[in-house]
Amino acid sequence: MRRPLLRRLAGSHPQAVIKALASVKSRIAFTTKTSNRESEVSPVRQSAGMIKHRSTALRSLSLLLLGLMFCGSTSSDRKPLPPIIFVPGYGMGALHVEVEREGRPEANFNFLLPAMNPDAVFAGFSPPVANALDYARGSGLEAADVGFVRDWLKLRIDADGSARNRRGVRVRPVSIGRDFARECPRYGGMVESLVSEGWETNKNLACIPFDYRYPPGETRFAADLKNLIIGHV
Repeated sequence: MRRPLLRRLAGSHPQAVIKALASVKSRIAFTTKTSNRESEVSPVRQSAGMIKHRSTALRSLSLLLLGLMFCGSTSSDRKPLPPIIFVPGYGMGALHVEVEREGRPEANFNFLLPAMNPDAVFAGFSPPVANALDYARGSGLEAADVGFVRDWLKLRIDADGSARNRRGVRVRPVSIGRDFARECPRYGGMVESLVSEGWETNKNLACIPFDYRYPPGETRFAADLKNLIIGHV
């Protein structure tokens, strides 16, 4: 059962309610005192005047309480926005690539599929980069290794149809649900629109990149999605 309005408002605006009640009490007391002094006025008119003044005072209190109710409801009574999780399209989630090499340091870089991430996607990066290749080189890809990326990312298909990385190659999402702009930059425009409506990135607005090279069911996507939902609901 809901608490009476006055009690609920007293909990959120105690000083305002105390002042309002004191004001009404003083008005009613003043009305009673002055009305009793006016002996020449008939009892009926005295009673009518007291009722009128009391009614005015109570209306003032009602308006004040109504205003406090609306002020208090704008923040505390607002329903939280439902969480939104983006599942990026093919090639639109950022991957991190690690490659072991004999006699050379391990290659480490981030990768966004150029065909699915046009140059305009990277204009908002800080510092800005020109395109997908520039993005990969800025994250650690050496110029001498650019020609090897296509082969590194090719999957080996076994006789039974299962797929796996080439020997010495490890590929995973750059992160999951921690940095939307880094994980799924292709959706920057949509994110800006949602943020303007109250959503907060990496809180109730997240993205879940995945290794799109594999067929459904052969990655950690389902487990990662479950953990992300649990963490944001």
